[in-house]
Amino acid sequence: MKSIVDIIKEEIEQFDWGKEKVADEPIKPNRIVYHVSDPNNRVGISQKGIEARVGDSYSSWSGGKKAIPAVFATNSNLKDVTGGANNFGADVWAIDTTKTNNQWYEDKHFAMFKDWGMSNPHIVTFENIPKESVFLAHKVAGNMNEDYNHANYLKWKRQNVTLRGIRDNNNSTENGGMAKYGQGLYTAFLGNKDLAKQYGKVYFVVNAIPKHPKIVYSTNDAEMFEQQMVTNFCKMHGVPRSNEFFSSKTTIADEMQRLGYDGLVIKGREMVNYTPPSNVLYFNTEQALQNYYDVVIEKNEQNS
Repeated sequence: MKSIVDIIKEEIEQFDWGKEKVADEPIKPNRIVYHVSDPNNRVGISQKGIEARVGDSYSSWSGGKKAIPAVFATNSNLKDVTGGANNFGADVWAIDTTKTNNQWYEDKHFAMFKDWGMSNPHIVTFENIPKESVFLAHKVAGNMNEDYNHANYLKWKRQNVTLRGIRDNNNSTENGGMAKYGQGLYTAFLGNKDLAKQYGKVYFVVNAIPKHPKIVYSTNDAEMFEQQMVTNFCKMHGVPRSNEFFSSKTTIADEMQRLGYDGLVIKGREMVNYTPPSNVLYFNTEQALQNYYDVVIEKNEQNS
């Protein structure tokens, strides 16, 4: 096992501009700190998190020497970072420091704050920030298409997003309910948040909507359809209508799929997907959902 001395020696040999040139006192930062980034990095950060690197300004400050990769942030509030300007010319990512084990230090770039009798809000770490710990707090001001893009987001959301209440981390498809309409992934329409809340914390869900569902317009319609399905199944097997016989031979989900349906949709209320795909995604905030649209959906549409 390497000693601390050996590790420091290796670092000095590896970098001409090491931690001792960048990091001041260790610090316990606020829960949320902010990292400014070029919008061209948005897709990469959303997919991989914030990676320690040597950017242009950092490289300039080190005089072009081989510098240790780092992540710089501001240990303050968003308004201090953007100056309160809606048209601030860069992306600002919020980092939840409680979701990482990073060691943070005061940034020596701004050591003059101490000389002025002020605390230094600028901090640095030398480890990557995982994507689960960041979210886009400010998106760089766009152009005349910004309102149009937001309208596209809302249209996409209406067509592709549902809600789901989750009580625990098990995330079972029936979600603790009775699987009344068959075993599958249950979600609610966007306008029916109260229904989703009955099952726990509400998440936005992407890719949960069945592609070829049976569509009805009330719970009564759904129950009547199921009753008729049971009747037809029993008739097909030459027996009187019997829920017990139906349950002993098949399931609602299996029979619905035999009839060509991959789900059941009760318009305006809820739905069940009998064959949910492996890429179902959950987002716990509207901002996280919109970040996904900005960096994945919109980017794919632009490239198509």
